[in-house]
This record gives sequence, structure tokens and C-alpha cells, in this order.
Amino acid sequence: MSEATDSAPARAEEPFRLLRCLVAAVSGLLFTFLFFGSIDAWKQISAQNWDQDSLGWLRWDYLARSAPQLQFLKEALAGAALTLVLALLGEALRRRRNPVVGLIRWGSRFFGRWPGLALMVVLVWAPDGIAALTRPAARDGAPNVLFILVDTWRADHTSFLGYERETWPETAKVAEEGVIFERAVAQAPWTRPSVATCFTSLVPSKHGSLSYMPVDSGRKWVPLPLRHTTLTETLAAAGYETLAISNNFNIQPLFGFGQGCRDYRLYHWSVDAGDMAEEMQDWLDSYDEDRPFFCYLHVTDPHYPYEPPAGFAGTWDKSGIDFNIGPDTVHDFHAGNIDITPEQMQHLRDAYDEELLYTDSAIGPFIRHVRDKFPNTIIVLVGDHGDEFMDHGAIGHGHILFDELTHVPLVIWAPGVEGRRVASQVRLMDIVPTVADFAGLERPAVDMGVSLRPLMTTGEGEDLPAPMETGGDLLPPWQRRGIVMRYQGRLWKMIRDEISSVNKDGVKYGLYDLEADPKEQHNLAEEHPDIVEALFKYMIAQGWYTHPDDLEGIGEAWSGSMDDSTKENLRALGYLGGEEG
Repeated sequence: MSEATDSAPARAEEPFRLLRCLVAAVSGLLFTFLFFGSIDAWKQISAQNWDQDSLGWLRWDYLARSAPQLQFLKEALAGAALTLVLALLGEALRRRRNPVVGLIRWGSRFFGRWPGLALMVVLVWAPDGIAALTRPAARDGAPNVLFILVDTWRADHTSFLGYERETWPETAKVAEEGVIFERAVAQAPWTRPSVATCFTSLVPSKHGSLSYMPVDSGRKWVPLPLRHTTLTETLAAAGYETLAISNNFNIQPLFGFGQGCRDYRLYHWSVDAGDMAEEMQDWLDSYDEDRPFFCYLHVTDPHYPYEPPAGFAGTWDKSGIDFNIGPDTVHDFHAGNIDITPEQMQHLRDAYDEELLYTDSAIGPFIRHVRDKFPNTIIVLVGDHGDEFMDHGAIGHGHILFDELTHVPLVIWAPGVEGRRVASQVRLMDIVPTVADFAGLERPAVDMGVSLRPLMTTGEGEDLPAPMETGGDLLPPWQRRGIVMRYQGRLWKMIRDEISSVNKDGVKYGLYDLEADPKEQHNLAEEHPDIVEALFKYMIAQGWYTHPDDLEGIGEAWSGSMDDSTKENLRALGYLGGEEG
């Protein structure tokens, strides 16, 4: 009778013991998320340059956005399973008088009850609450910032910069309200280093995001190093809401371009400018936060393959030729495996212009809308690089430093600044200091650009010497360096070609008088070695030159993995297998 009486409470307790074990397993799941997430977050935060007081909040913001991280789901499930086994073991051995069993039982009882579970929930989501409570407020009257980058945009194919075709009619209407820079120079002729310069105000060999690596090469990609303070980070730490929408997989958080961005939306390369501009406009129209915004829109419609949509295809191309280019075409052409006829090349130029016309139809009205609805907004519209149509015997981009790749459109609208045209030369590395100046924010002293605000206000100023480079830390390292600067009253471009596949015998130079020879067809380096030497010494003095032997390893090797979607998107735009983007 007494035995039956003793077993009744035990049987009644069984469901509660099982429930405690299950609750303990959930606590174990959360603990494992917290453990692995904290280690990963610590590594990421340690790599960042967030020691400055003005950037300290970014630590909590990163923790809030990274926990719990689903990338550690397998580890978390394993932790939950282990906790469940230990909890069940502790219950099964509850009558044993053993220190180890006692510790297991204590843990399962504490974390198997609601207070223990509540503690884990608080620890996991505490960063989110702390980030929300400590988020800095923006200064009163702080302007919004909209940054629009059009991939593969040549200045000399832009109607409001003198091109004979009306490729940008909608944007031209609103561009006259802003400051149109007639000579803006990109610091690199392909996307990743050029965009990195736009966000860090550093030349490529200083920010380190230099080379591309084929997936099957065994070499590492070099992303934008986390130690650099981007424009997005500066604005986020100043209280801005941040959003990025892009369809270029080379510009994404995986490769270091999400620093400081709370909402980064990455789309397949085929998603067009109209859809992305509409999505950003919808986001802005529904935005009701009491803080300024920073929005980055990156569209790739003008990038090959040239496939203008219906309504735009056929505007100029009446040839009926069925021919396009992609990374394989570019590689085969440069390898001498295929030829491109003059008719095919004209077809490509026409299709490219039609892509520009379509992009204009999306971007122009979007800028008009933002200008009307959010007048207190700084707007930057820029191209990252151009494209080659046999101007110097090549196609694609990334290989050379001639103007078809480095002369890009740049328009900036700023509150209180009247529309005007500026003929003086500027650089893309000046964008960050300019935005920071108008927003009243400080930037790191390492910035290499200068604020264009005085030039925008007066319309008058000296040509700014513009460095540029391509190549990177391949094996062996190779590099083409260049500079465009006014010297002895003339605007010169000097190109230094060193240690490349086409120049194994040493350094070769190009020197071009851009005002007398805008197509860069006459190399004057042998006639003016003194000018070559003077321009090269200027590059060194400004800290714009890094020796090729020092380039290897200048960036931070990326050791992550790419899913099939990322590889497919990168390959389609030429980032994998021999052609930069």
C-alpha cells in the first residue's frame, strides 16, 4: 500500500520533468546561438574601426542585427539536443548522490524552469534593446542622403554631357537643378574598387579591395576590409536610417559593403532599374521615422549583356544583328579567339545606348519625386566606370585607364545650392567628404578626397589631380597606375604600366594631352619624360602609389563560401573567370 502511495506522486511528477527537460533544451538552443554568435560578432567587431566615440553605437547595432544568427542553426540544434540528453540523464539519475549528477540536475532544473529560459531570452535579445535605447539622434535639420550609382556609365554617352543622342532626357531635366560635374574621374575602371573608393574616400591600393578571383583558381577574393570607415557607417552612427538596394552581387555584405547598413536588399542581376527604383520609392513614401535616411541604389542595366527592354530596344539599333557579349566573349576576344565586325560593334554601341535610355526612364522620375517630396536631401548620381567599344582595341572594362572607362558622370544636388555646371576636374574619392560636409559630420583624417562644397557653391576652382589604378594582388602582382592633372598649363594623363601580362620587360609609360588629344591616341611619353617623371613623383608624394611588390596581401583575404546563386550572379557579370565587373 505504501509503495503504491509513494509511486503516485512520482508518476504525477513525470510530465513536469519532461516539460522541464524540453524547456532546458530550448534554453540550450538559445545559449548555443548566443555562444557562437558572440564569438563571431566579437571577431567582426574587433576587425572594425569602431573605437571612436562617434562610432561606438555601431557595436550594439551589429550585435542586434546578428543575433540569433541562422548560420549557427546546426550548432544550436546540436546544443539543444545535448542539453535535452543531459536533462533527461539528470532526471533518470536523480536519486544518485554524485557531484557531477548534481551539477547536471541543478542546470536542468534552473534552465528547465521559466526564470532560466527568460534569462536566456533576455541575453539573446538584449543587444536589440540596448541598441534601440542608445541609438543616437541625428542633429536637428540633418539632410537626408540618396546615393544612386549607375553601373558601367560612360560620360561621353551621356546627353547632358554633350552626347549627340538623347540617352538621358528625363534625368537631364532635373540635372540642371543640381551641380553637373563635366569632368569626374573614377579611381578604378571596374566596380568593386571604384565603389569602395566612393564609400571610403581612399584610392584602391589603400582601401585594399583590389583583385577579383575566379572560383576555381584556389585564390581568395579580397573584399572591402572592415577596418575602413565607410560613408554608411558615418551616417548610421550619426542617427541615420540606412537602406541599400542593389543587383550587383560584387557589392554586398558578403564582400564588406554592408558595413553600417541596417537593411541591405540584394537582387538577381536581371532585376531592372525600374523595379528597384520603385521599391526604394515605396520605402521612402512609407518612411515615417523621426530621423534622416541614407539610401543607396545600385543599378546595373547598362552592364553587359546589353538587353534593352521592349519600348527601348530598336530606338537606335535597326541592324537586326543577333549578337551580344558576356564574360566568355570578352575573354575570347582578348585571347584572339574571335573577331568582332564593325557592324557588330555598332550594334553593341546602339544597344548600350538603349540600356542607358531605359535606365534614365527609371532614374530621372525617381530623382524628381525625391526632390519634390524630400527637398532637404543630398542626392548623388554617379557612374562607377565606363565600358569599352574598341576605343583602344578592347571591349568590356577593368583592363585600361583611358577615359572611356575612367571619365564618368557625376551630379550632386544639395539643399540651398543652385544648379550649375562645373568644368573643373573632380574625383569620385571626393564624394564622401562632400556628403559629410553638407551633413555636418566629421570623417577620418585618412580620407584622401576633399569636399566639393566650395566648388559647388561658386562653380569655380582648380582641377583636382585624379589618381586611378587597376590590377591587384594577383600572382605576380600587376598594376596600371595613372593620374590626370594640370601641369604647366595643360591637362595631362600619365599611365604607368608595370608587371603585367602584356609588359614583362619592365615599366612602360603613356602620356596624353587630354585637351589636344581627347581620344588619347598619341602617346607623348618619349617626347616629355620630364612631365612623366613630375607626375609620377606627385603621385608618390600624395601617397597614391603603392609598389606592386607591396600589393600582394594588402587586402584581407576572404575565406568565406559562396552559394550557387552568388556564383551565378557574379559569373553573369564577369566577376568570375577573367573579366572584372
